[in-house]
Amino acid sequence: MGLFAFCSSREVGVDVEEVKEDFKGMQIASHFFSGEEIAGLAKLPPEQADKAFFECWTGKEAYVKARGEGLSFPLRNFSIGFLNREQVLRDEMGRAWSCYALEPAPGFAGAVVAAGEGWTLKYYDWSAGVEIETSASLPI
Repeated sequence: MGLFAFCSSREVGVDVEEVKEDFKGMQIASHFFSGEEIAGLAKLPPEQADKAFFECWTGKEAYVKARGEGLSFPLRNFSIGFLNREQVLRDEMGRAWSCYALEPAPGFAGAVVAAGEGWTLKYYDWSAGVEIETSASLPI
């Protein structure tokens, strides 16, 4: 599985992960997630917790990649909402970063984060040799 993002006018980051059932997400979350995220994950029923963990994780990784800092940026310093397809994050300077969660294929979680608001995401699915174009407008 691969996920690529191209943008000519703003910083952008992506991440994709396979959603693994019975994954010990709370153990990882306790080391890397914000207090708000840990509390939110703990409230979810087990059948939603694995997917929510990976949606949050991909959003966090896409955000630090978009900022160009990778995992050197503390993941506890910001929160990604669970089960939110579209959201805006604010960095320490108040700058907006739009985050769009997606399911690139069954059993996978992905995210695209780009600087600013109001951009349009167009994505293509080349699975099974068929190209499908889909657009998502992010007026958030």
